Amino acid sequence: MLRRAAALGRARLFNSHPPSPSPSFADLPPGSVRTPLLTLVLGGGAGLVVAAAAEQEADTRAARETVGRLLRSAGAALLGLEQPAASPPAWTQSLPPGLRGLAADADARWRRAPPGDRAILALAGVNVAVWLLFKPAMLRPAAERLFAHALPPARARPVTLFLSNVAHRGGLHLGLNLLALWQLGRPVAEDLGPSQFLGFAAGAGLAASAAAHAGRALSPAARFAGGTSLGLSGVVYGVVALAAATRPDQAVHFVFLDKPLRLADAVAALVAVDAIGALAGWRVLDHWGHLGGAAAGWAYSRWGGAAWAAASGAARRARAARDDVDRWLEDRKHKQR
Repeated sequence: MLRRAAALGRARLFNSHPPSPSPSFADLPPGSVRTPLLTLVLGGGAGLVVAAAAEQEADTRAARETVGRLLRSAGAALLGLEQPAASPPAWTQSLPPGLRGLAADADARWRRAPPGDRAILALAGVNVAVWLLFKPAMLRPAAERLFAHALPPARARPVTLFLSNVAHRGGLHLGLNLLALWQLGRPVAEDLGPSQFLGFAAGAGLAASAAAHAGRALSPAARFAGGTSLGLSGVVYGVVALAAATRPDQAVHFVFLDKPLRLADAVAALVAVDAIGALAGWRVLDHWGHLGGAAAGWAYSRWGGAAWAAASGAARRARAARDDVDRWLEDRKHKQR
């Protein structure tokens, strides 16, 4: 009996069944590749147009505030009046007395911060707020449905393709992403301006999510891996790749290395590791998403100027059309009176 059991064990060890063939594309739900790519094209383009419109509105508002401030200063100088000291923001008056001073100081610091820093801090604030939604057990199921993007064989959902980029389950994951974004993204945000930076970040996140879904659907090694994808890593890869394309010689420091590396070399090494992981089907990190974000950053370094100019033109035409409609409605009101 023992000999027979040993022989059976050796047969199972050395004559294992061959690996099952990879599932066919017919087994994947419709739209596994088409839906992510359409979401990327339409959503990325819409994000740039919205960002351009926001920048134009901000420029107009800032110009009006500047003109008003200059007129008030000129009037006070002509009349020989002292200009009143700046009053605390109105929203701080509703706070308890002990917090009003701290809130006013925080508001002043926010206003003095460079525009690019404010854009990164705003993006970080959104990520922290969404991370907190995952903490209460009562809210966690709803947060998972809304923010966690399910990978193949699940269907691609445009809403989670976008929202998954601002969601994290773990504090360490969130902290590392925000640290990398703050350290390497500030020059990029300052170069692009806050509106264009946030528009680019939205597009890079959609590229990462599209690559995470479509890449796993097309790759035999990970076609039915399942699971979910979420996190700011794709956006960070896009920002870092854009920084490497525009500032290739910038030095970056790693804790485990004695000497700094060129940013271009560091990004090339990271992309190589992710390419190997994506083709091999590694499941520790979302390698397809990282590659999608990096591709978005590289593409924006080459064609981002033209894309932003086209988005700005579309935003101006939309604003002119809105103004024409407003004037038509106003004229109609006057005629009816």
